[in-house]
Amino acid sequence: MLSAVRQIKGKVAIVTDGLIMYLTREEQKKFLQNIRKILAKNGGVYITYDFSARDTVKGASKVMYGDKEQEKIYKESAKVYESIAENNFDSAFFKDMAEAKAFVEAQGLKVELMPILAPGTTLYSEKELTVAQKERLNAWKNEKFMWVISVK
Repeated sequence: MLSAVRQIKGKVAIVTDGLIMYLTREEQKKFLQNIRKILAKNGGVYITYDFSARDTVKGASKVMYGDKEQEKIYKESAKVYESIAENNFDSAFFKDMAEAKAFVEAQGLKVELMPILAPGTTLYSEKELTVAQKERLNAWKNEKFMWVISVK
């Protein structure tokens, strides 16, 4: 990352999706420190929802299947990824978003949490949802799962 950014002039946007859980804590720390170096030099942001991926999956499961099924659906989804990656996701994830935020900030970065969807966004698939699913979806749309990370 550091050698690639040398050729970039101006602000950068670094985006990852589904990366952090494949790294050890030490690798996560080094990754974030490299992100900080890049952002300190060029300006810009690092955007991800990796630190809240578990909560995002559980929230999406809740939209479709309700409170009762969200944990079961999450665990079934995690099994698929774990078999491919040969990794235990629950041990790779942080205990909660507060712990993840503290870890990110300890690397000299600032975190702003935002909703994944812009206000007023309507998904094409909404027309197929039940009234209860639409209500849960509208609540989920306001949850702040997207991490916009910058230098302190």
